[in-house]
Amino acid sequence: MNYFAVALGGFFGAIAREITGRAIGASIFPINTLAINLGGSFLLLFFMTLFLERINVSDPVRLGLTSGFLGAYTTFSTMTKEIYLLLLQHKLLIGFIYFFLSLSGGFFSGILGRALALYLVNLNFRKNTVKDEG
Repeated sequence: MNYFAVALGGFFGAIAREITGRAIGASIFPINTLAINLGGSFLLLFFMTLFLERINVSDPVRLGLTSGFLGAYTTFSTMTKEIYLLLLQHKLLIGFIYFFLSLSGGFFSGILGRALALYLVNLNFRKNTVKDEG
């Protein structure tokens, strides 16, 4: 069941990546891949935090969303290829900026996703506590 969930999530994640990438478009700077990877990093830690802190989901749902959907949605290999092509075109500064933004931006996007999830968990906890006391 877990393999099927990952495959199904991957199917939809790959389609979402293609649609998002085309909607954003690309120019000399691969903003589409950067936006997809930053958004995916945000969502991965957001959902993982919710799953660990508050929401009890089955393994197929968790794996389908994280490893499947978000694994197919984000793309480290495309980022690597784009950096390599920028370097081949002697666009060293753009390649370095893209590399830096991808790694640091992915990390900080994930931290923001986790922070938002923790905020929502705590907000919900406070609301439930006030209801119980009232």
